[in-house]
Amino acid sequence: MIITVEEMLPNSAEWQALCQRLRASITLATLVLMAWQMGMWLAREIICQQLDERAQRLTQWSYCSTCGTQLVSKGLMKRKILTLVGQVAWKRRVGRYPHRCLGSQSVPLDSLLEVHPYQQTSSELMRLGCLLAVFLPYELSAWLLEQLSGIQVSDGTPWNWVQAAGQQAVETLKLHLQQLAEGQAIQAESLDETFLTMPLMIAADGVTVPFRPHPKTAKGKIVWREVKIALLARLGKHQTQTDATVTRLYQRRSVASLGDIDHLEPRLQLEVLR
Repeated sequence: MIITVEEMLPNSAEWQALCQRLRASITLATLVLMAWQMGMWLAREIICQQLDERAQRLTQWSYCSTCGTQLVSKGLMKRKILTLVGQVAWKRRVGRYPHRCLGSQSVPLDSLLEVHPYQQTSSELMRLGCLLAVFLPYELSAWLLEQLSGIQVSDGTPWNWVQAAGQQAVETLKLHLQQLAEGQAIQAESLDETFLTMPLMIAADGVTVPFRPHPKTAKGKIVWREVKIALLARLGKHQTQTDATVTRLYQRRSVASLGDIDHLEPRLQLEVLR
């Protein structure tokens, strides 16, 4: 039995309005764009429904390490965040220790969703913005993000996302280097078995780069410092349609270090282990 799009959600006035705009679309381009908006709307509704359903589940409250008392629920409190499908809002249970000890407020559902306090943008949207900023200026990346997802952000927002992602990457790198120096095992990324059988090619070189003595300013005399750069690539054989065997690049990583070869070596070793 075939049903119309209006019959999918007959009790939703917003969905019915979207259906009317869909019916009024004439060209293929407007039809596609309207269907895309409806898909985004439907995705938001599914996410909100899932979040509301999970918020109603029984919450296991923890105990305070200072006073030993159990958290007390403060009820359902609102939370909203900007995602790849638009603004998503929901309510979740918030708990607090009766004696208001340090760090007394806890939101188990936020921790489960890996949503941090005061976070206003979801991780997948920030990741897309950072990927666009790798190849484009921040102003153009913000414009292209709006064209791709319909999400409008300021020109400086991708810059803030890149800075936050870079700081997190630096902290993770420092932690891994410390673990490596202490002889601890580094959690390796999952790699396809096919890649593991491919030869790993490593090439490295050094360049001198001008630096200013005062960060984020153009003041002071230029200081030339050495930067080491390495490229790791996995090469494999590929069979073309004409049965010719050619070499193809399947995976590559780049590693850079401010300093001489001794500074590059542990980072290069870390990438090989990963």
